[in-house]
Amino acid sequence: MGYLKALEHVSDQGLSIMHVAISYHQRDIFERVRKMKIPMTRLVRRIDNNDYTLLHHVSDMTHCSARSLRNRALQLQDELKWFERVRKLIPSHYTMNHSKGGQTAPDFFEKSHANLLREAQNWVKQTTESSSVIAVLIATVAFTVAYTRPGRSDRSIGLPILRHHPFFMVFTITDVLSLVSSLTSVVMFISILTSPFRLQDFGKSLPRKLTVAFTFLFLAVAVTMLAFSATVILIVHMNKSWTTSIVYGVAFVLVTVFAL
Repeated sequence: MGYLKALEHVSDQGLSIMHVAISYHQRDIFERVRKMKIPMTRLVRRIDNNDYTLLHHVSDMTHCSARSLRNRALQLQDELKWFERVRKLIPSHYTMNHSKGGQTAPDFFEKSHANLLREAQNWVKQTTESSSVIAVLIATVAFTVAYTRPGRSDRSIGLPILRHHPFFMVFTITDVLSLVSSLTSVVMFISILTSPFRLQDFGKSLPRKLTVAFTFLFLAVAVTMLAFSATVILIVHMNKSWTTSIVYGVAFVLVTVFAL
């Protein structure tokens, strides 16, 4: 309803339909108007009575209440991408156009998104700190397990007696992958915590680091589960095939749940 009411006053405020669509974050309408056979050059160059360009309306957070339930870091990244997308449509010198309040579009964007930036910074810091603790814990477990491998050792040669078992190789590989993946995620989380958390960092830098860190963390959890399953299979020795199958199945329950 607010969007329709705004359209009724388009001509009174010196606005175009493109301005209103962007102000209300109606991206579907924005794309439809952009693809229509109308003089786009005139629409993107239009400046309203407050000397607002399209970029000023992109920066306006007044009509973004419906998007407040989203993750703050992802929302800020989405806003930055939206800003850059519209920036490419307008003439380059319009970026430095001052409104009646004396603000350029980038300045207005930074001011209007100040609260969102603080919330996104807090979310990233809290999430990174919590996740780094998990990664360190996994690395500790993987490092310890490497010295307490399943089965006893052959005292004459000092090697594990189960070293020729196929699942012993599975255990070794997954334990090494667990250690490497968890330490890599720790390094990425430290890189995130030591970053300046500037507004521009939420566009590409921080999301990329978070993606890499969480990818390696999830990989560490997955291979740790596989190492646990391989350990159970190596330790349990049963003669009855159906009992062995049950134990094997239970050992892989965690991996299956994680995959789902």
